[in-house]
Amino acid sequence: MDSTSSSNLQPLVPELYYPADHQIKVPDPVEFIWSSASNDNDDINYTLELRNGSTGETQIYSTVTDTTLVVENLAIGATYFWQVTASDNITTPVQSKISNFQLEGVESNRFLF
Repeated sequence: MDSTSSSNLQPLVPELYYPADHQIKVPDPVEFIWSSASNDNDDINYTLELRNGSTGETQIYSTVTDTTLVVENLAIGATYFWQVTASDNITTPVQSKISNFQLEGVESNRFLF
């Protein structure tokens, strides 16, 4: 038995802050913000999974070491679902709840001629 992994604690479950769940008119680019921490001073890597609710296309941003990530060029007016996984590479990774938001639509990008 590996005593390192048996005494090691999982990271805290990530809490998703921005975009807030069910938030609408989120501007592009989107700065995703979440929190988590280690229970025993391990380095934590995060994976952000982002799925377009209309097309089902999934983008995965892995080995993120910060609790923020900026994503650009998302589909105008689309609803997205996002989830963050925290891993210390020793214990089983932990996942946040799934949250969703809607990007600003065309009506928010008015042109004046």
